[in-house]
Amino acid sequence: MKLIGLLDLPGTGTGPLRARSPQGRLCVGGLLLLAILIVPLSTPWGYVTLLGVAAVSIIIAGMPVRLLARTMLVFLILYTPLLVFLLLSSVLTADGLQQSALGLSGQFGAMAFRSFTILVVSASTVSTLTIADAVRGSSVLPIPQLVVSILFHVLHQASLMLRETVSISQAVALRGASRGLRTGVAMARSLPSVWLPRVEARIERAARAADLRGADRLAVSSPPSPWRTGDLPFVLIVSVVPGLAAALRFLL
Repeated sequence: MKLIGLLDLPGTGTGPLRARSPQGRLCVGGLLLLAILIVPLSTPWGYVTLLGVAAVSIIIAGMPVRLLARTMLVFLILYTPLLVFLLLSSVLTADGLQQSALGLSGQFGAMAFRSFTILVVSASTVSTLTIADAVRGSSVLPIPQLVVSILFHVLHQASLMLRETVSISQAVALRGASRGLRTGVAMARSLPSVWLPRVEARIERAARAADLRGADRLAVSSPPSPWRTGDLPFVLIVSVVPGLAAALRFLL
């Protein structure tokens, strides 16, 4: 299943951003996300700007093409059904309501486009970080320790769920299911009786371990990552992007 390939996302980026410290990578990703949130979508220039921000994040992160394709596949799976429903609603509704339905479809399209660029920037940033890098970098930034600990546990639990899904899908394929639709159907049938109990048991064990360590303490033993020489110039250069986005918002 191609979606499981997203498990390989963390730490696969090979761009210049990978040479920066973990906290520097987080700062760059945060600045690009801020630019996406600022850009208005009232004109075509807004959409062009969002595409430019997404392209910048992909280039500086060196995100592999196969993982970019899988990220786009996740977006299509999440948003296409609702977009099709809204478009059909605008066509099938009465004449008096058709204009409002079209307006709703347009608003959803703008929201979906912004969400797509957020997903791409987030995925490209994650591709330059491992879980340990993310937690070490967060511990250096002015973020409460409890938030850092929660972040680590969320990432750790998500990794456990994905790995459990991989092992179940491999077991299903080993028992005779071929790749493609047949494997997907077999996986869907095994969700209530196999996947959910195993994932629940794995998460419960991890939660008990977290309670023993103490939820208010950082769950990594590695020290905080030091800042590197090229971090500040890199962050300053990228900070131009949200500045341009803010200027675009006031000019349009």
